[in-house]
Amino acid sequence: MTGIKHSAVGWPSAVVIEWDRDNHRANGLDPDLVPDEPYHIKRVPAIKERYGFSTATLYRRIADGSFPKPIPLGRPATPELDGGPDPVQS
Repeated sequence: MTGIKHSAVGWPSAVVIEWDRDNHRANGLDPDLVPDEPYHIKRVPAIKERYGFSTATLYRRIADGSFPKPIPLGRPATPELDGGPDPVQS
């Protein structure tokens, strides 16, 4: 997930709930214990708090496929350098 800033990604709550229920099943727990939630986007801080992941663990799990990939929430902010002619306009 190199190059993705954590502030620019998130997970639909339905994806997180499905992942959570699959983990419950895999560990012999009742998947119905995972409550439904209203639809919203879960950002990195919420995921880290909910599952106790560090940022490194979260992105390692995404890379190895053990946690769903996030969706982009917009284009990443890129600082613009000011002070010279615009190369596109030149």
